[in-house]
Formats: sequence, structure tokens, C-alpha cells
Amino acid sequence: NDAEKARILFSHLKASDLEEEYLRALYYSCDRIVDHLGYSPRIIEKFLKQNGSAEYTPREYADELLGYLDYPENFWHGIFSELTEEAKIVALILAVSYTPIQLEDIRKTYGKYIRLFAGKSTPKSFEACVSELEKTFITTYWQDLNEEIEVIFENPSIVDFLYSYLRQNQEYYLPKLCESCAFYNQLLTLLERFHGKDDSLNQLIERRCAEEFYRLPMKPRDYGAPDWGELFSDEGSDWSGRACHLARVGRMEESTLIREFIVHFVSGFFNELANNPAYN
Repeated sequence: NDAEKARILFSHLKASDLEEEYLRALYYSCDRIVDHLGYSPRIIEKFLKQNGSAEYTPREYADELLGYLDYPENFWHGIFSELTEEAKIVALILAVSYTPIQLEDIRKTYGKYIRLFAGKSTPKSFEACVSELEKTFITTYWQDLNEEIEVIFENPSIVDFLYSYLRQNQEYYLPKLCESCAFYNQLLTLLERFHGKDDSLNQLIERRCAEEFYRLPMKPRDYGAPDWGELFSDEGSDWSGRACHLARVGRMEESTLIREFIVHFVSGFFNELANNPAYN
């Protein structure tokens, strides 16, 4: 809440070496900082440690911090570049999964990635990757309802940065993420958000969406929005709901593969409906 955010801000100010007039300027900007949508203790801490106040007047210094909260991409890029490759993969897996999500579900995806792409050297353990990310990118907590550890990003701007990073490095990361997906909503996120100019990458994601349609579970159930939630029952997944997801994000006017898959699915759906005595 706002009081906790303010206490964190004042704690960082107390630990800083700023002169009184700079502290006063930040104090008077407290409401703007605390109410900022991009508020992040990590960003504030890094700013106070690295941005020399001598370059600014006290008023300019406070405005510079607010600007840092407005555009945190450089901050996240600096931290991300220092991560191990395995921790980067875990962060990108989280980015293409809807959060909050159970930590064990991310472990399954990371384990699949390791089995497919790990080299000869021993890869970093999943627990070590989570510990590395918890210092900067993510927060883990105990969910009483599910009795599971869940994970969320510390700040919404992190997801925007990771999407941007993935687009800039799609030739390297997209094929690996696509092959490593352990849940169908991860494939749908790749299909929806990373359809680009590289036809081979587009076709890889589309092919995987078709191949894994009946195989991969969906996590979480309210993928994207509650109104589009995939229903579950004792009989299995709601395949028509999943087909709606795929048709919604699959760009059927551009993708022959997705269009043909949906046409085949709809045809089979109505044939089964026609031959079911319960509906005659």
C-alpha cells in the first residue's frame, strides 16, 4: 500500500548520501513517486546509488527520478544483461506465461528447455535461477488457496521490457521457447504477440499450436480474460473454448495452417454434433 511504499522510499533516502536540499526535494515529491504506476523499490535504489546529484539542481534531481520511473527500460536492460543465461530463460518463460502462476509450472517448462537445449556442461538449477531473479525481477509467495508457491513480476514494466527484448532477439530465443512450452497458453502468447516478418518463425509457432492442440494443458484457466476462460470438467478440456482462443489470435487471414486447422476442427465438431443422438 502507499504507506509501505513511502516507508521504503524514506528508508532508501536515509541510506543515501544526498545533501539535505536534495532529500527535501524528494520528500516534497513523495506523493508523485508513491502514486506512480512504475513505482519500484529496485529502480529507486539503483537511481539513488548511481545518479550523481551534482549534475542536477534539487528540483531537477526529483524530476529525473520520476523520469526514470516513466521509462525504466534502461534500468531493466542493465540488470538483465548481468543475469546468467539460465535465469534469462526462466524470466522469458514467465513473460510468456500469465502470472501469477505456480512456481512448479515454471519448473516444468524450464525442465523441458533443459532436456532439449542444455549443452554438455551442467546447467544452473531451477532453484538457483529463481533465487537470482528474486533479487531483481520476481516475487514468490505462498498461496493459501492452492497451497502452492506462486510467482509474479515485481513490476509491470518488467513484462514490457521482456517482450521488447524477446522481439529484438527473436531468432535466438523464440524457437527455444516455442519447443519448450509445457502449457498451451504459452504457445498462444507466442502466436499472439510475436508474429513478425520472419515467416519461418511464424510457421514454427503456428505448427506447434496445431500439433499441441490436444496435448498440452492450459494454465491458468482464465487465460487472457475471464470471459475467454477454458472450461474444465471430468471429461477433459473444453476443446471448443481452446479453438476460440486459437481462432482469436491466429490471424487466419494470413495463416493458411491455422485457418485449415480451425476449418477441420469446426467440421469435425458439427459432424459429431449431428451424429450424437442426444442432440437429435
